[in-house]
Amino acid sequence: MPPAAPEPQDHRPPVDWSPAPLAASDDASYASRGAPAPLPPIGPGTSQLPKVQVEQFAPTRSPWPILAGVAVALIAALIIYSTTMRPSTPPSSSASAAPSAGQSSQPSGRSTPDPRQPFIAPGGDPAGSWEVVRHQWDASGLEVLIRIKVTTGTLDYALNVIDSAGTSRTPAQASAQTPSLDFQPISEGKEVLGWVRFNAERGDSTLALVTGLQEQLSALPISG
Repeated sequence: MPPAAPEPQDHRPPVDWSPAPLAASDDASYASRGAPAPLPPIGPGTSQLPKVQVEQFAPTRSPWPILAGVAVALIAALIIYSTTMRPSTPPSSSASAAPSAGQSSQPSGRSTPDPRQPFIAPGGDPAGSWEVVRHQWDASGLEVLIRIKVTTGTLDYALNVIDSAGTSRTPAQASAQTPSLDFQPISEGKEVLGWVRFNAERGDSTLALVTGLQEQLSALPISG
């Protein structure tokens, strides 16, 4: 038979027990304790982490908002100066003045008139133009180089020289110079050029273009 187990001992203190007071050096009060001892210095060769600050992780501020504000301020200042503070510029004296009433804006040079004299019959047919290209006097009369152009109808014509008094009328004759007018009818759209002769006395005269029925169509001056 195995031996009986020992009875468990009661370790509770007796009822009249009280703990012994702590010594002054063993006082548990934190107020009486001195400052904690400093950490030993880090010797050479010992690594030390850099001090980390929260500001190091803050995002970098962009300068663009400041630059944009400065640009807007400069533009506003320029607008105010140009509209209110800048003195008005007087009109330039070199500026061309607008033409006043009655003046023409076209160049003052005269247009060259058409050397051809128009002619037209009373009924509008025939019609055209003619001119004295050249004339020359000699001892017995007058030689005239004439150009005639017909634009409407057919021209059946004759030529006369009238003196300055209007009393003498000399009919044209064929000239010995070339080309010479043949006095044939001129049809519409045709043009002829030729010499004619007048046995007239020299002096200021009038050259008349007439129809075959001696109806005057037009006249040109001839100097004597």
